[in-house]
Amino acid sequence: MITNSNIIDFNSKRKYLHFVKNYKNLLFTIQEDTILTIWKIEDSFQLKKVVKVPLAERFYEPNFQFIDDTLLLRGNRGNRIAIIDFQDLDSPTVIIKEREMGYIKGACIAKGKLYTQISSIYNKDYRFEVSDIPTTDNTDPISKIVIPDTDEESSAFYSLVFNETIYWVNQDSIFLMDISEPDSPKSIVTKKIVDLGIGYPILLSDNKMIVFEIAGDVRIGLNYLDIASNSVKRKEKGLFKNHCIRGWQLIEEKLYIVHLDFKKINNERKYKTYLSCVDVSSNLVINFTKELPIIEVYGEDNTRIVWYYISNNKHIFLQGNGTFYELPF
Repeated sequence: MITNSNIIDFNSKRKYLHFVKNYKNLLFTIQEDTILTIWKIEDSFQLKKVVKVPLAERFYEPNFQFIDDTLLLRGNRGNRIAIIDFQDLDSPTVIIKEREMGYIKGACIAKGKLYTQISSIYNKDYRFEVSDIPTTDNTDPISKIVIPDTDEESSAFYSLVFNETIYWVNQDSIFLMDISEPDSPKSIVTKKIVDLGIGYPILLSDNKMIVFEIAGDVRIGLNYLDIASNSVKRKEKGLFKNHCIRGWQLIEEKLYIVHLDFKKINNERKYKTYLSCVDVSSNLVINFTKELPIIEVYGEDNTRIVWYYISNNKHIFLQGNGTFYELPF
């Protein structure tokens, strides 16, 4: 079943969605880079617009973190983050934190603190800083350097908080930060992992973590890691090799993944898309893979799958142009 929705603003300068995430029965979308729209996901999968939130700055394909009733956005390029408090859905608050003389390479909220990875404009002197979480009463709390980091390849794209550790996922490594003393975090170890890629981490049961590739280039699609006892050991690699993850849903011990195959169709840069189910209860086992009726075209962002969701025994896929596809579960 294919349906068009009112989720696209045709008056926007950008004609496609590039950020779509769900959290607590809410859907968060960005089409125009300076506006976050929050929708309520109602029964029988109806989307009801709740509020438009001006972001004051441009956030294109931002990295993100949800915690409690807060959304943290980090611009992929530049020196700013946005902290959106949506506890009051009628009137969310937005705080923009900028770094005048450096880039914010990574950001994470944990244990009532804001942790950021900073690099200067002219020198590659990566370092981690900690501060209180900005509020409307104190939008720019004092930050202090806590961990210098000289690794030039350590841009912390995403992070995962587990127990009293932050796992910072980098280009080819995972950096572990001990936050048992929130104001004085400590370096535990940097685990180098070849072919890790720019991945988003998902916490599983039994001290396991999955990191999979979500960028638009060709890398190994999924890594299966053991993170027990403040260590990182890769148990599986190469699953969905040369595929790119477009969306996922974890239901009990089943991980449903929407992925893009980088094999060209008729020598054109058009790519088939698939839905797979992976059993993550022990070693990864692919239960099934189904081809989807969606073709992505390189350079045409409106054809890209930007969101995947499971509702009322249906698989739901959303393309950048606002088209929904529904398949039986």
